[in-house]
Amino acid sequence: MDHQTSSLIGTSAHIADVRTRIARLARRRSTVSVVGGSGTGKSLVAAELHRHSGREGKFVRISAAQLDEEVFYSVLAGHVRGAFTGAHRDHEGLIEQAKGGTVFFDDVQDTHAKLQAFLLDVLERQPMRAVGAPREFKLDARIIVGLQQPASELVKTGRLRPDLAYRLDVVRIQLLPLCDHVEDVDVLVPHLLERIDAAEGLPVPVVAPAAMRALRRYGWPGNVREVEAVLTEAMVAGRDVSDGCIELRDLRPEVRTAGGVRSAAAGISPEEIREVLDGTGGNVAAAARQLDVHPRTMWRWMKAAGLVPRER
Repeated sequence: MDHQTSSLIGTSAHIADVRTRIARLARRRSTVSVVGGSGTGKSLVAAELHRHSGREGKFVRISAAQLDEEVFYSVLAGHVRGAFTGAHRDHEGLIEQAKGGTVFFDDVQDTHAKLQAFLLDVLERQPMRAVGAPREFKLDARIIVGLQQPASELVKTGRLRPDLAYRLDVVRIQLLPLCDHVEDVDVLVPHLLERIDAAEGLPVPVVAPAAMRALRRYGWPGNVREVEAVLTEAMVAGRDVSDGCIELRDLRPEVRTAGGVRSAAAGISPEEIREVLDGTGGNVAAAARQLDVHPRTMWRWMKAAGLVPRER
């Protein structure tokens, strides 16, 4: 799979490996489990598997955790008019909508027992019947599931029934948290800024060096989804973005702090002070504004680091 045509953004070895796995599995019939924490991109990988599968049907994503225990069967298998009170017309279930395509069951570990039993029948290609329909039908779609942990681990904690886990844990694509391939932040940031621009109608800003360093160093427990949230907040509410630049002060405090810019013991590193002063042409007041501190604090940090402002 040519990475130029992939929606997966990144240049790390991990992203390259995921692209390779997608290329190998896209045209197969086997059920694939996409495993990773919230925000790691499970839905994106499932969509990529479908996009490169050659299947002409739809890609249908189903948030399994949101399917109510009382109505899930009708939602998935469908119903005919008059099947029950309120069934005023025929309803094509989500599984039928994926005919000839791909159905992605996300967050399977958060489903109730009845739905897990139904999914086992689906994986075993058992026939199903729309509620009130006279005839049965069989699933005609590729199945992909999203899990936050490997199926075997979910069995140990009681979140997944063993017989279902055996069906799911055959072919797996494992997604690592962003902190394990943080080098991809460099390419994710401009991509996400363009996406935010399309959604918010705001011009795409540049990111100041000090802010970019903080973005690289933060741990990102919410993964890519959190990166997008932080950048959206900076673009929409940032004080300096009106000038076309996201500065360090526009980022959330936890990102600034974890980025190594400031610490309770040492304040700020000499390298960071030099970088910020270089960016402001040696203007201490402007550097203090960028770091969101009082100028006196800036002078104290500079003195402790043995630095003096450049002549202007």
